[in-house]
Amino acid sequence: MAQQRRRKNRVKTKAAYLKRGDMYNRRREFTKAKAAFLEVLAIDADDVDAHHNIGITYMALEAPETAAAHFEMALALNPKMSEVYYKLGYVYVELERFKEAEEMCTAALAADRDEEKEKAHYVLGRAYIGLDAYEKALHHFQQARELGLDTVELDFYIGNTYAFLGKYDLALEHLQKSLTQNPEIPMVHNSIALVYMRQGKFEEAEEYITDALLLDPSCESTYAVLELFEKEQKAQKQEENT
Repeated sequence: MAQQRRRKNRVKTKAAYLKRGDMYNRRREFTKAKAAFLEVLAIDADDVDAHHNIGITYMALEAPETAAAHFEMALALNPKMSEVYYKLGYVYVELERFKEAEEMCTAALAADRDEEKEKAHYVLGRAYIGLDAYEKALHHFQQARELGLDTVELDFYIGNTYAFLGKYDLALEHLQKSLTQNPEIPMVHNSIALVYMRQGKFEEAEEYITDALLLDPSCESTYAVLELFEKEQKAQKQEENT
């Protein structure tokens, strides 16, 4: 009898912590959410919902390796938990495990969860960029847009995909749209600068590199773009003088 009461209390405690963790995730109080889900896992290390939900929390905390470990555990406990697929695909992209990301997102699309299709297409597009399959990437980004996804990130990646394909006017169109939605992201300024450099428009490129440096003087990628700019501008001037 006492054992049954203890078991019921454990179940109630688990449920309470799960509910609390979900609430904190929705409030974007991720450190508190993590603590709540860890309490669940301390009670039951095989709680599939806790692994799934803390994986989401670690995604938000920009800890992709830990997020991946919990999503993988959730799938090991329940291989049919299809809501994990595209999320695991996303963290695999962050970890540059692009082939595994492709597999997860393909599985997500096969699961046919309507509410997650546009996200799966978006993440799959990013995976294909990592695999240098730019036409496939563009197809999936366009599918994500047709399904209703409209974000700064989507236009950014569509723009970069067009740039990889050498379609610079289309690249600028989407990158400028991304910049209009949020002008505070140095990475977007850098991508526009790179497109202008490919077109030989160094004055325009320099303006965007300057803007990126003003936004974040410590951004390493901006200095890499600046180094390339100076190298290519010097080569162009030497060519003009010969």
